[in-house]
Amino acid sequence: MPEGEWTPGIDANGRALRGLSAWSLLGLIVWGSNLGLVLMAILVAGMLIRGSGYGGSPFLTGVMALVLLDVLYLLIVVIWSSVRKRRELRAGYTTVTNQYPDVDQVDPSTGHAVRLAGEEPLSRPEYLRRISLIREVLDTKGSG
Repeated sequence: MPEGEWTPGIDANGRALRGLSAWSLLGLIVWGSNLGLVLMAILVAGMLIRGSGYGGSPFLTGVMALVLLDVLYLLIVVIWSSVRKRRELRAGYTTVTNQYPDVDQVDPSTGHAVRLAGEEPLSRPEYLRRISLIREVLDTKGSG
């Protein structure tokens, strides 16, 4: 196999940083955004039913407080994710899909390279196929 060609056995050579990956933090952003949308829908529906703002209702005031806490949560996680992306790039890899083609893309759960630096971005089916191959290799190594 030519050097620089992807194989499911390539790991991140100990470059993987400790803690949550940028990819995992993006998942937390999606979760927080979805929660915020649900809270906003509850708040708007409550204000429409009530016919006025949230101020006179303890329930709607509580929902508004949760919306504000969610905004703060999202702000913190977005900043954390941005810092984590930069740290991963300095370490020579990324866990974020279809960005930063000049560095290896690493599977955040196994630490193995899914796409080598310079390779074209992976389609979703190809990404999933490679993840599956990596897990097969790891399962074989673990049982052998």
